[in-house]
Amino acid sequence: MSDKSDTIRIALGLNNCVDYEIQWDGSILEALVVENNIYRRDVRRYSEVKSLRELICSLLYQMEVGEGIGCKVSDMDIVFEYADSFTFKKTLGGAGVRAAITIRKFGYRSILHLVSQSDDVRALLPEGCEYYCAVEHDADYPHLIIQFPVDAEIRANDIRIVTKRANRVMYFNDEGIMTLPLTEEFFKAAGNCNTLLLGGFTSVSDPKRGMKQAIKAVEYINRHMKNAVIYYESSCPPDGIKPEHNEIWRRIMSVSHIYSINEDELQQHIGEKINLHDAASVIAAIEKLSEIIPCDNYVIHTKYWALMYGKNASSCLVPLQYAVDISTTRLLYGDEMTAKELNNDIRNRPYDPEGLAFKKQLEQGRWKRDVICVPSYLVNEKNVVTIGLGDSFVGGFIAKLSDALADSLVGRADFHPTPS
Repeated sequence: MSDKSDTIRIALGLNNCVDYEIQWDGSILEALVVENNIYRRDVRRYSEVKSLRELICSLLYQMEVGEGIGCKVSDMDIVFEYADSFTFKKTLGGAGVRAAITIRKFGYRSILHLVSQSDDVRALLPEGCEYYCAVEHDADYPHLIIQFPVDAEIRANDIRIVTKRANRVMYFNDEGIMTLPLTEEFFKAAGNCNTLLLGGFTSVSDPKRGMKQAIKAVEYINRHMKNAVIYYESSCPPDGIKPEHNEIWRRIMSVSHIYSINEDELQQHIGEKINLHDAASVIAAIEKLSEIIPCDNYVIHTKYWALMYGKNASSCLVPLQYAVDISTTRLLYGDEMTAKELNNDIRNRPYDPEGLAFKKQLEQGRWKRDVICVPSYLVNEKNVVTIGLGDSFVGGFIAKLSDALADSLVGRADFHPTPS
């Protein structure tokens, strides 16, 4: 693997974890449904599960509606109890770490901020990357990651579920993520980086603590990283969005240049369903989002397309295209993805017809801000990897944005706000 540069230009934060990735086996899940006396009436959404039985009910609900959310567990033993019934592998999670692992395969090194560390974390971090951990002691808070394929069928008791799309569900009780400790050493070390990924403040269990850490991060950025373009990859809290969360996002946007979410998160933000095939509906949704969380640029990534809407959109087509390229490679090849699969398979595929039609609508419309769109590639395979998909997308975008900034193809002065 050849490195793109001897100098590390990419800083990725802020949280991390160890994931237990469950190997899908519908027959075992059906047996657990029967064993735990679960029926149709029990299947519903949970913001926190307090038993193995509730976890299974929550999982069945997510499979039925096709969502892929994070859900807190009251006790870590629930994670271990479910995992013990299946085959699983240990991997690293957290948007920054997964992004780092992905782009390292394509020659990009990065500086990482960690909120927990252990022998597993240190062993699985990508070679050639630097890291700074906000805690000195070792601790493990494994996340349970359950990925289900499209057309997966569960038939047990009176339950009949056939999944309409592939997705993944996460269950966790993670002190690091729920408190988000920060180390200023990371921001100092990243002082010469031209891009910074942020996220995780609204995953903090106490919103007051989340705001305190957001204020601290803004202070560190103003002190050490005035020259970085800051990309915020958001996620919605497991127990729903509260007014305090919007205050946290607005505080972070005071130093951020790009606010990035997927379609589920966009719909949660504005509190309504969106027709993802209608350009006017999508742009209207982003404009509503901008009233809640003001930012110069918005990146929305979905199953059918990805778009950037805002002040700097027209200069970021290459990063957006690379984000789609890399995430599609991840979708089809998982941890084994390399540049060979990207060049020999992904880039030779046609675009998704629905994504192409949406792109044409955008190009024909007249909007308040600049907009660019890249359709998804056509993927008919059923056995795909949805774990880390958004993280790979973010990594791809930031990698090419870093290149463009380093080569003066995009000017840092074009991005506002400038921390002060």
